[in-house]
Amino acid sequence: MTSILMKRIGSGCLVFSLVVLAIASVMPSASAALQTNWTTEVPLSEDRAQAVVVADSENGHVYVIGGAIGVDVGIGYKKTVDTVLVYDLNSDVSWRAAPMPVGVRAASGGLGEDGRIYVFGGYNDTLGTQSLTQIYDIATDSWTFGVAMPAARAFTSCAVNWPNFYIVGGYVTGQVLQYNAEDDSWRTGPSLPVNRWSGQAVYVPEEHAVYYIGGTDNWATSRGDVYKWVTWLSSWTTVASLPQASSGHGAALGMDGMIYVAGGSSEAYNVLGTVYDDTFYYNPDNDTWVKISYLNEPKKYLGLVSMQDGLILAVGGNNKTATLATVESLRPIEATTTISSTSVNQGGSFIVSLNLEAAYATVEDCAMSYYMVSETGITYPVYFYEYAGDNPAAIITIPEIMPTGTYKLYVYWWVEFMNGADWDVPEVECTIKVLAGTPISQQLTNLQNQIDDLQGQIDDLNARLSELNRSISDLTDRIDALESELGQVSDDAQQSSSYASSANTMALMAMILSLIAVILIALNLVMSMRKKS
Repeated sequence: MTSILMKRIGSGCLVFSLVVLAIASVMPSASAALQTNWTTEVPLSEDRAQAVVVADSENGHVYVIGGAIGVDVGIGYKKTVDTVLVYDLNSDVSWRAAPMPVGVRAASGGLGEDGRIYVFGGYNDTLGTQSLTQIYDIATDSWTFGVAMPAARAFTSCAVNWPNFYIVGGYVTGQVLQYNAEDDSWRTGPSLPVNRWSGQAVYVPEEHAVYYIGGTDNWATSRGDVYKWVTWLSSWTTVASLPQASSGHGAALGMDGMIYVAGGSSEAYNVLGTVYDDTFYYNPDNDTWVKISYLNEPKKYLGLVSMQDGLILAVGGNNKTATLATVESLRPIEATTTISSTSVNQGGSFIVSLNLEAAYATVEDCAMSYYMVSETGITYPVYFYEYAGDNPAAIITIPEIMPTGTYKLYVYWWVEFMNGADWDVPEVECTIKVLAGTPISQQLTNLQNQIDDLQGQIDDLNARLSELNRSISDLTDRIDALESELGQVSDDAQQSSSYASSANTMALMAMILSLIAVILIALNLVMSMRKKS
Protein backbone atom coordinates (compact mmCIF):
# COMPACT_ATOMS: atom_id res chain seq x y z
CA MET A 1 0.00 0.00 0.00
CA THR A 2 3.06 2.23 0.03
CA SER A 3 2.12 3.88 -3.24
CA ILE A 4 -1.25 5.07 -1.99
CA LEU A 5 0.24 6.54 1.17
CA MET A 6 2.42 8.92 -0.82
CA LYS A 7 1.19 12.46 -1.26
CA ARG A 8 0.62 13.29 -4.91
CA ILE A 9 -0.45 16.74 -6.04
CA GLY A 10 -1.67 17.13 -9.61
CA SER A 11 -1.79 20.14 -11.87
CA GLY A 12 -4.70 21.92 -10.20
CA CYS A 13 -4.40 25.68 -9.87
CA LEU A 14 -5.50 25.78 -6.23
CA VAL A 15 -4.17 23.84 -3.27
CA PHE A 16 -6.57 22.75 -0.56
CA SER A 17 -5.63 22.45 3.07
CA LEU A 18 -6.09 18.96 4.48
CA VAL A 19 -5.74 18.18 8.17
CA VAL A 20 -6.01 14.52 9.18
CA LEU A 21 -6.96 13.48 12.69
CA ALA A 22 -8.60 10.67 14.61
CA ILE A 23 -12.32 10.51 13.98
CA ALA A 24 -13.14 10.40 17.68
CA SER A 25 -11.65 13.85 18.15
CA VAL A 26 -13.76 15.41 15.42
CA MET A 27 -17.24 14.03 15.38
CA PRO A 28 -19.09 10.90 16.54
CA SER A 29 -19.65 8.26 13.88
CA ALA A 30 -22.82 6.27 13.55
CA SER A 31 -22.33 2.54 13.86
CA ALA A 32 -22.53 0.93 10.42
CA ALA A 33 -24.48 -2.31 10.51
CA LEU A 34 -22.45 -5.27 9.32
CA GLN A 35 -24.42 -8.01 7.63
CA THR A 36 -22.94 -11.23 8.99
CA ASN A 37 -26.04 -13.29 8.24
CA TRP A 38 -27.27 -13.90 4.71
CA THR A 39 -30.06 -11.56 3.60
CA THR A 40 -32.51 -12.40 0.83
CA GLU A 41 -32.38 -9.95 -2.09
CA VAL A 42 -34.72 -9.50 -5.05
CA PRO A 43 -34.37 -12.71 -7.11
CA LEU A 44 -33.24 -13.11 -10.70
CA SER A 45 -35.93 -12.90 -13.35
CA GLU A 46 -35.13 -16.54 -14.26
CA ASP A 47 -33.71 -19.48 -12.33
CA ARG A 48 -30.20 -20.77 -13.08
CA ALA A 49 -27.75 -23.44 -11.91
CA GLN A 50 -24.23 -24.32 -13.09
CA ALA A 51 -23.99 -20.91 -14.77
CA VAL A 52 -20.87 -18.79 -15.10
CA VAL A 53 -21.55 -15.99 -12.60
CA VAL A 54 -19.29 -12.93 -12.96
CA ALA A 55 -19.42 -9.59 -11.14
CA ASP A 56 -18.76 -6.26 -12.81
CA SER A 57 -18.57 -5.01 -9.26
CA GLU A 58 -17.63 -1.38 -9.89
CA ASN A 59 -20.85 -0.91 -11.89
CA GLY A 60 -22.97 -3.02 -9.56
CA HIS A 61 -23.82 -5.62 -12.22
CA VAL A 62 -23.72 -9.41 -12.03
CA TYR A 63 -23.71 -11.48 -15.23
CA VAL A 64 -25.29 -14.95 -15.11
CA ILE A 65 -24.15 -16.71 -18.28
CA GLY A 66 -25.59 -19.94 -19.64
CA GLY A 67 -26.27 -22.71 -17.15
CA ALA A 68 -29.14 -25.12 -16.64
CA ILE A 69 -32.84 -24.78 -15.82
CA GLY A 70 -35.26 -27.28 -14.36
CA VAL A 71 -34.63 -30.56 -12.53
CA ASP A 72 -35.66 -34.09 -13.42
CA VAL A 73 -35.68 -35.40 -9.86
CA GLY A 74 -33.06 -38.06 -9.31
CA ILE A 75 -31.74 -37.71 -12.87
CA GLY A 76 -30.36 -34.29 -13.78
CA TYR A 77 -31.20 -30.95 -15.34
CA LYS A 78 -33.91 -30.51 -17.92
CA LYS A 79 -32.16 -28.06 -20.23
CA THR A 80 -28.92 -26.18 -20.88
CA VAL A 81 -29.47 -22.57 -21.98
CA ASP A 82 -27.55 -19.90 -23.89
CA THR A 83 -29.22 -16.89 -22.25
CA VAL A 84 -27.32 -14.19 -20.37
CA LEU A 85 -28.96 -12.44 -17.42
CA VAL A 86 -27.71 -9.10 -16.14
CA TYR A 87 -28.61 -8.43 -12.50
CA ASP A 88 -28.41 -4.79 -11.42
CA LEU A 89 -27.76 -4.59 -7.70
CA ASN A 90 -28.56 -0.87 -7.64
CA SER A 91 -32.09 -1.25 -9.01
CA ASP A 92 -32.74 -4.91 -8.07
CA VAL A 93 -33.82 -5.77 -11.60
CA SER A 94 -32.43 -8.24 -14.14
CA TRP A 95 -32.68 -8.42 -17.90
CA ARG A 96 -31.38 -10.46 -20.80
CA ALA A 97 -28.25 -9.51 -22.71
CA ALA A 98 -27.07 -10.96 -26.03
CA PRO A 99 -27.15 -14.79 -25.87
CA MET A 100 -24.06 -17.00 -26.03
CA PRO A 101 -23.06 -18.35 -29.45
CA VAL A 102 -23.08 -21.84 -27.90
CA GLY A 103 -25.05 -22.40 -24.71
CA VAL A 104 -23.16 -24.33 -22.02
CA ARG A 105 -23.38 -25.28 -18.37
CA ALA A 106 -20.56 -26.35 -16.03
CA ALA A 107 -18.23 -23.88 -17.76
CA SER A 108 -15.97 -21.38 -15.98
CA GLY A 109 -14.82 -17.84 -16.67
CA GLY A 110 -14.09 -14.37 -15.41
CA LEU A 111 -14.01 -10.64 -16.14
CA GLY A 112 -10.94 -9.10 -17.74
CA GLU A 113 -9.56 -5.61 -17.27
CA ASP A 114 -10.50 -4.98 -20.90
CA GLY A 115 -14.21 -5.01 -19.97
CA ARG A 116 -14.85 -8.41 -21.53
CA ILE A 117 -16.06 -11.65 -19.93
CA TYR A 118 -14.25 -14.83 -20.96
CA VAL A 119 -16.09 -18.19 -20.80
CA PHE A 120 -14.16 -21.44 -21.18
CA GLY A 121 -15.43 -24.90 -22.14
CA GLY A 122 -18.56 -26.31 -20.53
CA TYR A 123 -21.15 -28.86 -21.53
CA ASN A 124 -23.76 -28.50 -24.28
CA ASP A 125 -26.74 -30.89 -24.38
CA THR A 126 -26.30 -31.54 -28.11
CA LEU A 127 -22.58 -31.00 -28.73
CA GLY A 128 -21.22 -32.46 -25.49
CA THR A 129 -18.14 -31.16 -23.65
CA GLN A 130 -16.67 -28.05 -25.28
CA SER A 131 -13.22 -26.48 -25.75
CA LEU A 132 -14.60 -23.10 -26.87
CA THR A 133 -13.35 -19.72 -25.64
CA GLN A 134 -16.40 -17.45 -25.86
CA ILE A 135 -15.85 -13.75 -25.17
CA TYR A 136 -18.60 -11.28 -24.25
CA ASP A 137 -17.97 -7.54 -24.69
CA ILE A 138 -19.98 -5.65 -22.06
CA ALA A 139 -19.76 -2.30 -23.87
CA THR A 140 -21.07 -3.59 -27.20
CA ASP A 141 -23.28 -6.42 -25.87
CA SER A 142 -21.75 -8.82 -28.37
CA TRP A 143 -19.88 -12.14 -28.49
CA THR A 144 -16.71 -13.25 -30.25
CA PHE A 145 -14.45 -16.30 -30.04
CA GLY A 146 -10.89 -16.62 -28.82
CA VAL A 147 -8.46 -19.44 -29.49
CA ALA A 148 -10.01 -22.70 -28.28
CA MET A 149 -8.74 -24.54 -25.21
CA PRO A 150 -6.09 -27.23 -25.85
CA ALA A 151 -8.62 -29.80 -24.61
CA ALA A 152 -12.37 -29.91 -24.03
CA ARG A 153 -13.26 -29.38 -20.38
CA ALA A 154 -16.36 -29.15 -18.17
CA PHE A 155 -16.73 -28.71 -14.40
CA THR A 156 -13.57 -26.58 -14.33
CA SER A 157 -12.98 -23.50 -12.21
CA CYS A 158 -11.33 -20.25 -13.30
CA ALA A 159 -9.07 -17.88 -11.32
CA VAL A 160 -8.12 -14.53 -12.87
CA ASN A 161 -4.87 -12.58 -12.63
CA TRP A 162 -5.07 -10.30 -15.64
CA PRO A 163 -4.15 -10.98 -18.37
CA ASN A 164 -3.97 -14.61 -17.24
CA PHE A 165 -6.95 -16.91 -16.71
CA TYR A 166 -6.10 -20.14 -14.87
CA ILE A 167 -8.51 -22.97 -15.79
CA VAL A 168 -8.06 -25.57 -13.05
CA GLY A 169 -9.13 -29.22 -13.09
CA GLY A 170 -12.27 -30.47 -14.80
CA TYR A 171 -13.84 -33.80 -15.56
CA VAL A 172 -11.67 -35.81 -15.32
CA THR A 173 -8.24 -34.17 -14.80
CA GLY A 174 -6.04 -32.15 -12.47
CA GLN A 175 -4.47 -30.20 -15.32
CA VAL A 176 -4.09 -26.40 -15.28
CA LEU A 177 -4.57 -24.53 -18.55
CA GLN A 178 -3.44 -20.90 -18.66
CA TYR A 179 -5.00 -18.45 -21.12
CA ASN A 180 -3.36 -15.10 -21.88
CA ALA A 181 -6.09 -12.69 -22.99
CA GLU A 182 -3.70 -10.07 -24.37
CA ASP A 183 -2.15 -12.37 -26.96
CA ASP A 184 -5.02 -14.91 -27.16
CA SER A 185 -2.78 -17.89 -26.40
CA TRP A 186 -2.69 -20.99 -24.20
CA ARG A 187 -0.02 -22.77 -22.22
CA THR A 188 0.02 -25.44 -19.54
CA GLY A 189 0.64 -24.82 -15.84
CA PRO A 190 1.55 -27.30 -13.09
CA SER A 191 -1.18 -29.87 -12.49
CA LEU A 192 -2.94 -30.40 -9.19
CA PRO A 193 -1.54 -33.29 -7.14
CA VAL A 194 -4.80 -35.17 -7.86
CA ASN A 195 -7.65 -35.07 -10.34
CA ARG A 196 -10.38 -32.65 -9.28
CA TRP A 197 -13.59 -31.21 -10.66
CA SER A 198 -16.59 -29.31 -9.26
CA GLY A 199 -14.29 -27.45 -6.86
CA GLN A 200 -13.49 -23.73 -6.82
CA ALA A 201 -10.33 -21.82 -7.79
CA VAL A 202 -9.64 -18.37 -6.30
CA TYR A 203 -6.70 -16.05 -7.00
CA VAL A 204 -5.25 -14.11 -4.03
CA PRO A 205 -3.17 -11.20 -5.40
CA GLU A 206 -1.33 -10.46 -2.14
CA GLU A 207 0.21 -13.94 -2.33
CA HIS A 208 0.34 -14.24 -6.14
CA ALA A 209 -1.33 -17.58 -5.51
CA VAL A 210 -4.22 -19.69 -6.79
CA TYR A 211 -6.19 -21.74 -4.25
CA TYR A 212 -8.24 -24.75 -5.34
CA ILE A 213 -10.90 -25.65 -2.79
CA GLY A 214 -12.77 -28.95 -2.42
CA GLY A 215 -14.34 -30.72 -5.40
CA THR A 216 -14.24 -34.41 -6.16
CA ASP A 217 -12.30 -37.17 -7.88
CA ASN A 218 -15.41 -39.33 -8.27
CA TRP A 219 -19.01 -38.25 -8.61
CA ALA A 220 -20.26 -39.79 -5.38
CA THR A 221 -17.73 -38.45 -2.87
CA SER A 222 -16.80 -34.81 -2.22
CA ARG A 223 -13.37 -33.82 -0.94
CA GLY A 224 -12.24 -31.13 1.49
CA ASP A 225 -8.63 -30.84 0.33
CA VAL A 226 -7.33 -27.35 -0.43
CA TYR A 227 -4.29 -26.76 -2.64
CA LYS A 228 -2.22 -23.63 -3.18
CA TRP A 229 -0.05 -22.68 -6.16
CA VAL A 230 2.21 -19.63 -6.08
CA THR A 231 2.22 -18.81 -9.78
CA TRP A 232 5.98 -18.44 -10.23
CA LEU A 233 6.56 -21.90 -8.69
CA SER A 234 6.29 -25.24 -10.43
CA SER A 235 4.06 -27.17 -8.02
CA TRP A 236 1.08 -27.02 -5.67
CA THR A 237 1.21 -27.32 -1.88
CA THR A 238 -1.45 -28.52 0.56
CA VAL A 239 -2.96 -26.06 3.06
CA ALA A 240 -5.69 -26.35 5.71
CA SER A 241 -8.66 -28.42 4.53
CA LEU A 242 -12.19 -27.12 4.12
CA PRO A 243 -14.00 -28.04 7.38
CA GLN A 244 -16.74 -29.77 5.38
CA ALA A 245 -15.92 -31.78 2.24
CA SER A 246 -17.91 -30.25 -0.60
CA SER A 247 -18.50 -30.14 -4.35
CA GLY A 248 -20.52 -27.60 -6.32
CA HIS A 249 -20.04 -24.86 -3.71
CA GLY A 250 -19.44 -21.21 -4.49
CA ALA A 251 -16.24 -19.36 -3.57
CA ALA A 252 -15.09 -15.74 -3.84
CA LEU A 253 -12.32 -13.51 -2.53
CA GLY A 254 -13.83 -10.79 -0.35
CA MET A 255 -12.60 -7.21 -0.40
CA ASP A 256 -11.21 -7.90 3.08
CA GLY A 257 -8.83 -10.54 1.70
CA MET A 258 -10.79 -13.51 3.07
CA ILE A 259 -11.93 -16.39 0.83
CA TYR A 260 -15.65 -17.06 1.35
CA VAL A 261 -17.20 -20.46 0.59
CA ALA A 262 -20.95 -21.16 0.70
CA GLY A 263 -23.30 -24.00 -0.18
CA GLY A 264 -22.22 -27.17 -1.98
CA SER A 265 -23.03 -30.82 -1.60
CA SER A 266 -21.77 -34.16 -0.35
CA GLU A 267 -21.84 -35.42 -3.96
CA ALA A 268 -20.82 -33.84 -7.25
CA TYR A 269 -23.80 -35.30 -9.14
CA ASN A 270 -25.87 -32.42 -10.47
CA VAL A 271 -29.01 -32.98 -8.36
CA LEU A 272 -28.02 -35.67 -5.85
CA GLY A 273 -26.40 -35.77 -2.41
CA THR A 274 -26.91 -33.76 0.75
CA VAL A 275 -27.11 -30.09 -0.21
CA TYR A 276 -25.43 -27.64 2.18
CA ASP A 277 -26.26 -24.16 3.47
CA ASP A 278 -23.01 -23.68 5.43
CA THR A 279 -20.74 -20.65 5.00
CA PHE A 280 -17.03 -20.49 5.86
CA TYR A 281 -14.22 -18.03 5.41
CA TYR A 282 -10.54 -18.82 4.98
CA ASN A 283 -7.78 -16.46 6.10
CA PRO A 284 -4.75 -16.94 3.81
CA ASP A 285 -2.62 -15.00 6.28
CA ASN A 286 -2.81 -17.68 8.98
CA ASP A 287 -4.15 -20.70 7.03
CA THR A 288 -7.34 -21.09 9.07
CA TRP A 289 -11.00 -21.77 8.29
CA VAL A 290 -13.92 -20.39 10.31
CA LYS A 291 -17.60 -21.26 10.00
CA ILE A 292 -19.68 -18.09 10.18
CA SER A 293 -23.31 -18.49 9.08
CA TYR A 294 -25.89 -20.31 6.93
CA LEU A 295 -27.54 -19.53 3.63
CA ASN A 296 -31.30 -19.06 3.86
CA GLU A 297 -31.72 -22.26 1.86
CA PRO A 298 -29.35 -25.09 0.94
CA LYS A 299 -28.01 -24.93 -2.63
CA LYS A 300 -25.28 -26.29 -4.86
CA TYR A 301 -23.80 -25.17 -8.17
CA LEU A 302 -24.48 -21.56 -7.23
CA GLY A 303 -22.35 -18.55 -8.11
CA LEU A 304 -20.55 -16.60 -5.37
CA VAL A 305 -19.24 -13.14 -6.29
CA SER A 306 -17.62 -10.24 -4.45
CA MET A 307 -18.78 -6.67 -5.07
CA GLN A 308 -16.60 -3.57 -4.80
CA ASP A 309 -18.64 -2.17 -1.90
CA GLY A 310 -17.79 -5.23 0.22
CA LEU A 311 -20.96 -7.21 -0.43
CA ILE A 312 -20.81 -10.96 -1.15
CA LEU A 313 -23.62 -12.32 -3.34
CA ALA A 314 -24.84 -15.92 -3.65
CA VAL A 315 -26.65 -16.24 -6.98
CA GLY A 316 -28.85 -19.04 -8.29
CA GLY A 317 -27.96 -22.71 -7.86
CA ASN A 318 -30.12 -25.75 -7.27
CA ASN A 319 -31.29 -28.18 -4.65
CA LYS A 320 -32.39 -31.75 -5.36
CA THR A 321 -35.77 -30.73 -6.80
CA ALA A 322 -35.41 -27.34 -8.52
CA THR A 323 -33.07 -24.80 -10.04
CA LEU A 324 -33.19 -21.47 -8.21
CA ALA A 325 -33.46 -17.75 -8.99
CA THR A 326 -32.61 -16.66 -5.45
CA VAL A 327 -30.04 -13.99 -4.62
CA GLU A 328 -28.63 -13.65 -1.10
CA SER A 329 -26.15 -11.13 0.29
CA LEU A 330 -23.54 -11.05 3.05
CA ARG A 331 -21.67 -7.91 4.11
CA PRO A 332 -18.53 -8.71 6.14
CA ILE A 333 -17.12 -5.17 5.75
CA GLU A 334 -18.84 -1.79 5.72
CA ALA A 335 -17.53 1.68 4.89
CA THR A 336 -19.64 4.82 5.30
CA THR A 337 -18.41 8.28 4.31
CA THR A 338 -19.90 11.30 6.09
CA ILE A 339 -19.67 14.94 4.96
CA SER A 340 -20.22 17.38 7.85
CA SER A 341 -21.70 20.16 5.71
CA THR A 342 -22.81 20.63 2.12
CA SER A 343 -22.18 24.39 2.14
CA VAL A 344 -19.05 26.28 3.17
CA ASN A 345 -17.76 29.86 2.94
CA GLN A 346 -14.62 30.80 1.06
CA GLY A 347 -11.81 30.18 3.52
CA GLY A 348 -14.09 27.92 5.58
CA SER A 349 -13.79 24.20 6.31
CA PHE A 350 -15.82 21.01 6.37
CA ILE A 351 -15.12 17.49 7.64
CA VAL A 352 -14.99 14.27 5.62
CA SER A 353 -14.96 11.15 7.79
CA LEU A 354 -14.98 7.40 7.23
CA ASN A 355 -16.74 4.92 9.49
CA LEU A 356 -15.19 1.52 8.76
CA GLU A 357 -16.18 -1.84 10.23
CA ALA A 358 -14.87 -5.32 9.44
CA ALA A 359 -16.40 -8.47 10.89
CA TYR A 360 -13.50 -10.86 10.31
CA ALA A 361 -10.49 -8.89 9.07
CA THR A 362 -8.36 -6.36 10.97
CA VAL A 363 -7.80 -2.91 9.48
CA GLU A 364 -4.17 -1.75 9.39
CA ASP A 365 -4.47 1.73 7.89
CA CYS A 366 -6.34 3.93 5.42
CA ALA A 367 -5.68 6.66 2.89
CA MET A 368 -7.91 9.11 1.06
CA SER A 369 -8.13 11.22 -2.06
CA TYR A 370 -10.54 13.98 -2.96
CA TYR A 371 -11.13 16.65 -5.56
CA MET A 372 -13.87 19.11 -6.49
CA VAL A 373 -15.29 19.93 -9.93
CA SER A 374 -17.09 23.17 -10.73
CA GLU A 375 -20.23 23.49 -12.83
CA THR A 376 -18.02 24.58 -15.74
CA GLY A 377 -15.85 21.47 -15.44
CA ILE A 378 -12.82 23.02 -13.72
CA THR A 379 -11.14 20.65 -11.25
CA TYR A 380 -9.80 21.95 -7.90
CA PRO A 381 -7.26 20.37 -7.42
CA VAL A 382 -6.60 17.35 -9.63
CA TYR A 383 -5.62 14.91 -6.88
CA PHE A 384 -4.40 15.11 -3.32
CA TYR A 385 -3.45 12.02 -1.33
CA GLU A 386 -2.75 11.94 2.37
CA TYR A 387 -2.20 9.18 4.90
CA ALA A 388 -5.26 9.04 7.10
CA GLY A 389 -4.87 6.19 9.61
CA ASP A 390 -7.61 3.91 10.92
CA ASN A 391 -11.21 5.23 10.82
CA PRO A 392 -10.01 8.68 9.79
CA ALA A 393 -11.52 12.10 9.40
CA ALA A 394 -10.14 15.04 7.45
CA ILE A 395 -10.74 18.77 7.77
CA ILE A 396 -10.79 20.23 4.25
CA THR A 397 -10.35 24.01 4.00
CA ILE A 398 -11.63 25.81 0.91
CA PRO A 399 -9.16 28.39 -0.52
CA GLU A 400 -10.30 31.98 -0.01
CA ILE A 401 -9.83 32.72 -3.72
CA MET A 402 -11.93 29.76 -4.89
CA PRO A 403 -14.91 31.06 -6.90
CA THR A 404 -18.34 30.77 -5.34
CA GLY A 405 -20.77 28.28 -6.83
CA THR A 406 -21.87 24.65 -6.79
CA TYR A 407 -19.24 21.91 -6.96
CA LYS A 408 -19.16 18.13 -7.09
CA LEU A 409 -16.98 16.63 -4.37
CA TYR A 410 -15.45 13.22 -5.11
CA VAL A 411 -13.92 11.26 -2.25
CA TYR A 412 -11.97 8.01 -2.46
CA TRP A 413 -10.77 5.85 0.41
CA TRP A 414 -8.25 3.02 0.36
CA VAL A 415 -8.15 0.49 3.17
CA GLU A 416 -5.34 -1.94 3.93
CA PHE A 417 -5.98 -4.97 6.12
CA MET A 418 -3.49 -6.79 8.31
CA ASN A 419 -3.60 -9.78 5.94
CA GLY A 420 -2.23 -7.54 3.18
CA ALA A 421 -5.47 -7.07 1.25
CA ASP A 422 -6.20 -3.63 -0.22
CA TRP A 423 -9.76 -2.38 -0.62
CA ASP A 424 -10.62 0.48 -2.96
CA VAL A 425 -13.82 1.79 -1.38
CA PRO A 426 -16.27 2.92 -4.08
CA GLU A 427 -16.18 6.61 -4.94
CA VAL A 428 -18.45 8.91 -2.94
CA GLU A 429 -19.98 11.88 -4.74
CA CYS A 430 -21.86 14.80 -3.21
CA THR A 431 -22.70 18.43 -3.95
CA ILE A 432 -20.88 21.22 -2.09
CA LYS A 433 -21.90 24.90 -2.29
CA VAL A 434 -19.10 27.43 -1.86
CA LEU A 435 -20.50 30.69 -0.48
CA ALA A 436 -18.98 34.17 -0.44
CA GLY A 437 -16.58 34.80 2.44
CA THR A 438 -15.04 38.05 3.73
CA PRO A 439 -13.00 39.70 0.91
CA ILE A 440 -9.25 39.45 1.36
CA SER A 441 -8.84 43.26 1.20
CA GLN A 442 -11.29 43.66 4.07
CA GLN A 443 -9.56 40.88 6.02
CA LEU A 444 -6.23 42.72 5.58
CA THR A 445 -7.78 46.02 6.71
CA ASN A 446 -9.27 44.33 9.77
CA LEU A 447 -5.92 42.79 10.58
CA GLN A 448 -4.10 46.14 10.23
CA ASN A 449 -6.63 47.79 12.53
CA GLN A 450 -6.01 45.10 15.12
CA ILE A 451 -2.24 45.64 14.81
CA ASP A 452 -2.64 49.42 15.22
CA ASP A 453 -4.81 48.93 18.30
CA LEU A 454 -2.26 46.59 19.86
CA GLN A 455 0.56 49.06 19.11
CA GLY A 456 -1.38 51.82 20.88
CA GLN A 457 -1.75 49.62 23.95
CA ILE A 458 1.98 48.86 23.91
CA ASP A 459 2.86 52.59 23.65
CA ASP A 460 0.59 53.38 26.62
CA LEU A 461 2.18 50.64 28.70
CA ASN A 462 5.66 51.89 27.82
CA ALA A 463 4.72 55.44 28.95
CA ARG A 464 3.41 54.12 32.26
CA LEU A 465 6.55 52.04 32.69
CA SER A 466 8.74 55.16 32.19
CA GLU A 467 6.73 57.01 34.85
CA LEU A 468 7.17 54.13 37.29
CA ASN A 469 10.90 54.06 36.60
CA ARG A 470 11.11 57.75 37.57
CA SER A 471 9.16 57.07 40.78
CA ILE A 472 11.55 54.25 41.65
CA SER A 473 14.53 56.59 41.08
CA ASP A 474 13.00 59.20 43.43
CA LEU A 475 12.38 56.58 46.09
CA THR A 476 15.96 55.36 45.78
CA ASP A 477 17.25 58.92 46.38
CA ARG A 478 15.06 59.25 49.48
CA ILE A 479 16.35 55.94 50.85
CA ASP A 480 19.93 57.12 50.41
CA ALA A 481 19.09 60.35 52.29
CA LEU A 482 17.40 58.42 55.08
CA GLU A 483 20.41 56.13 55.43
CA SER A 484 22.63 59.21 55.82
CA GLU A 485 20.26 60.73 58.36
CA LEU A 486 20.13 57.42 60.24
CA GLY A 487 23.91 57.50 60.56
CA GLN A 488 23.77 61.02 62.03
CA VAL A 489 21.04 59.99 64.44
CA SER A 490 23.19 57.10 65.62
CA ASP A 491 26.03 59.53 66.50
CA ASP A 492 23.67 61.87 68.36
CA ALA A 493 22.17 58.98 70.28
CA GLN A 494 25.41 58.51 72.22
CA GLN A 495 24.95 61.98 73.77
CA SER A 496 21.23 61.71 74.56
CA SER A 497 19.31 59.72 77.10
CA SER A 498 18.64 56.10 76.35
CA TYR A 499 14.88 56.75 76.18
CA ALA A 500 15.15 59.53 73.60
CA SER A 501 17.60 57.47 71.53
CA SER A 502 15.28 54.48 71.49
CA ALA A 503 12.29 56.60 70.46
CA ASN A 504 14.14 58.25 67.59
CA THR A 505 15.48 54.92 66.38
CA MET A 506 11.99 53.37 66.34
CA ALA A 507 10.61 56.32 64.40
CA LEU A 508 13.34 56.10 61.77
CA MET A 509 12.89 52.32 61.40
CA ALA A 510 9.16 52.78 60.85
CA MET A 511 9.85 55.35 58.13
CA ILE A 512 12.33 53.02 56.39
CA LEU A 513 9.88 50.11 56.47
CA SER A 514 7.18 52.33 54.96
CA LEU A 515 9.50 53.35 52.14
CA ILE A 516 10.47 49.73 51.47
CA ALA A 517 6.78 48.79 51.28
CA VAL A 518 6.19 51.57 48.74
CA ILE A 519 9.12 50.32 46.66
CA LEU A 520 7.82 46.73 46.70
CA ILE A 521 4.37 47.87 45.59
CA ALA A 522 5.91 49.87 42.75
CA LEU A 523 8.07 46.95 41.64
CA ASN A 524 5.06 44.63 41.66
CA LEU A 525 3.11 47.09 39.52
CA VAL A 526 6.00 47.29 37.03
CA MET A 527 6.18 43.51 36.71
CA SER A 528 2.43 43.34 36.16
CA MET A 529 2.63 45.96 33.40
CA ARG A 530 5.44 44.09 31.68
CA LYS A 531 3.46 40.86 31.64
CA LYS A 532 0.48 42.61 30.05
CA SER A 533 2.69 44.15 27.37
